[in-house]
Amino acid sequence: MHRRSFIKNVSLLSAGMVSLPFWAKAAPKNMVGLQLYTVRDVIGKDIKNIIAKASQIGYRVVETFDYSPNNKFFGLTAKEFSTLLKDYGMIAPSNHLGVDTLFKNGSLTEIERFIEASADLKSTYITIPYLDYRYRKTADDYKRHANTFNKAGELCNKAGMKLAYHNHEFEFKKFGDLSGLEILLSETDPNLMHFELDIYWAARSNVNPIGFIRKHKGRFPLWHVKDMSKTNIDHNTEIGNGTIDFVSLFKEAKNSGLKHAFVEQETNYVPDPMGSIKTSLDYLKKIV
Repeated sequence: MHRRSFIKNVSLLSAGMVSLPFWAKAAPKNMVGLQLYTVRDVIGKDIKNIIAKASQIGYRVVETFDYSPNNKFFGLTAKEFSTLLKDYGMIAPSNHLGVDTLFKNGSLTEIERFIEASADLKSTYITIPYLDYRYRKTADDYKRHANTFNKAGELCNKAGMKLAYHNHEFEFKKFGDLSGLEILLSETDPNLMHFELDIYWAARSNVNPIGFIRKHKGRFPLWHVKDMSKTNIDHNTEIGNGTIDFVSLFKEAKNSGLKHAFVEQETNYVPDPMGSIKTSLDYLKKIV
């Protein structure tokens, strides 16, 4: 917005002649964050420098990935990583944490371990990032996982945290009338299980994310926002440069129960990952 227009709008607002824009009325503080998988090729080489650069670009929220007791958070313990983020005025409200044994035999051991690490990081969400193909062959598989999710979600709730699940494209495969994701949504307790809607994978699966959000109101406190390339639907692009209407999508924030929308880009960076995350954030600042 040009300075003259800004001054004019402020004057009109003070006089009660214009209404607040959507983002000023509805957007939670620190809504937009960065899924660190976007910078996966460089973060392991110099975690401190990458966090510093992300902060300089304007990010105040990140979502982690690839935690393990051995590798920790990119080589740092949860407490060390928490201190690093705090030094740059940043938080990590959600962590992508793999739970293969949860899917394999319903064991909650991994969840218990991740609760401890997330507590050190002062995170809210333990987010399941992926469901291996071995454990998603039938509708009954999804129903079984939903039952386990309820148990794991109860454990997270008792620890003051929340359990969430992140989708890809395969969860939109139909088993009769319902997709795998719809089975998870219908078979889990909304108070125990939350979801992170990946906007790109919904659109890539020919599912209208706006319609899906409206059908399942309040179930998606987390989003992954990544745009679809205009020239290759299998590629991402910077937010605002692709085919997905994020202006309309963010108007669904209240229906979604949205708390955090994490920028993620997996392919096709221009000019490079750090440049891409700046372009995406600069665009989102205009509409959110």
